[in-house]
Amino acid sequence: LQDLGFTTGPVALVPGNFAVLVGMTYTYLPFMVLPIYASLEKIDPALTAAAADLGARPMDSFLSVILPLSLPGVLAGALLVFVPSVGEFVVPELLQHDATPDALAGAVLQWLDSPQRCDAVAARFLDIHQLLRRDTARAATDAIAAILAR
Repeated sequence: LQDLGFTTGPVALVPGNFAVLVGMTYTYLPFMVLPIYASLEKIDPALTAAAADLGARPMDSFLSVILPLSLPGVLAGALLVFVPSVGEFVVPELLQHDATPDALAGAVLQWLDSPQRCDAVAARFLDIHQLLRRDTARAATDAIAAILAR
């Protein structure tokens, strides 16, 4: 448009942070939805029927049965979205400053410099790993036991 003389400078289609938020949501939504869908697809419908037979209201059934069994999909989706979305901000920042680590990268490295923090980060990754590997049947049994305990 500038070459044709219609504008004197770049035209912002949708200015501001809202445009970035909408674009990132549009881009990364499938990476969150698909793992959750796959996780929900594996849940046996008989579990929610059993919860209803045991007197659980629909919200109790969701919180006690569906949500715990879908957490591996939620965590997988969160990791699939988190890594590239951080890259959306870090890469341009690094490229703007002559390819030298800027304050963000320096702050992360400084934060991880403490052995206690490295141990805490490693422990969180182990917790996530154990949660993802948890047996589905065990989670279903725990959910039904929690409903029975009410």
